[in-house]
Amino acid sequence: MPRPLRFVPADSLVEITTRTIQSRLLLRPSPELTDIILGVIGKAQDLYGMAIHAFVVLSNHTHFLLSPSGADDLAKFMQFVNANIAPRCAVPVSSRS
Repeated sequence: MPRPLRFVPADSLVEITTRTIQSRLLLRPSPELTDIILGVIGKAQDLYGMAIHAFVVLSNHTHFLLSPSGADDLAKFMQFVNANIAPRCAVPVSSRS
């Protein structure tokens, strides 16, 4: 279920926190994961022109400080980031017999 759009004044600074499902440690640090995350965030910034002031990715959540031009741009940016990082960080489920 999508989150409702919020009112975001133009050129304001917003803080966004996103947690992994069930707060599981799915974003464990590794050089490969770092490359994936930086690539996805960079692509999202190019696509949506988001001003990124700071971000941190921890094992079970992320924080972003952003200046979106509006709520719609913020929603599109975060949807792209979350939708492209999540499948690449999923822990494979072992098959059971």
